[in-house]
Amino acid sequence: MWEDLIQAAYSIPGSAVCLISALAIYELTEEIPRQHWIGIRHGTSVKSNALIKIVRFRNFDLGKTEIELEGIRIPIFDRERTIIDAFQIGRASCRERV
Repeated sequence: MWEDLIQAAYSIPGSAVCLISALAIYELTEEIPRQHWIGIRHGTSVKSNALIKIVRFRNFDLGKTEIELEGIRIPIFDRERTIIDAFQIGRASCRERV
């Protein structure tokens, strides 16, 4: 079920699963992500594509952990960080629309 997300996470060195993808893994949303949300350090040059949404974080190490998904350990932000980031991104998105 998560094979393509695992591949996406490992295709970008030093990354972590974040936001909508992390919410889905933690079963905190009913939304099915259209892209895999992958976090990287601010200043890293990696571009989003049709399958991967890149999000840059200044405080990248805060809340970064690993979980086992289908027998493979993947880097991911913890539940607390994921929830806070989701609210922050949502607020920023609302401000852009005004």
